[in-house]
Amino acid sequence: MGGNAVLAAGSLQRILAIAPESETDGRELIKLHLEAGNRNEALRVYWQLEQFIRDELGVAMEEETVRLYQQMRHQG
Repeated sequence: MGGNAVLAAGSLQRILAIAPESETDGRELIKLHLEAGNRNEALRVYWQLEQFIRDELGVAMEEETVRLYQQMRHQG
C-alpha cells in the first residue's frame, strides 16, 4: 500500500471504530486492501462489518457490499 493508501486505510479504520455500521466506509477499506493485495484483510473487514450489521442492526447488507464480497470470493 502506498503512502496515501496507508493514510486512507488508517482514517477508514478510525471511522469504522466510531461508526461500525458505515458500509460505505467499510467498502472503501475493503477496496483499499484488495488493491494492495491484502485479500485476507479485506475479507476480515467484510466479516466484521457483516456481523455488526446483522447482529446489532438486524438488517441485511447493502447490495453493493454483497456484490463486492462475491467478487472477492470469485477472485480467490
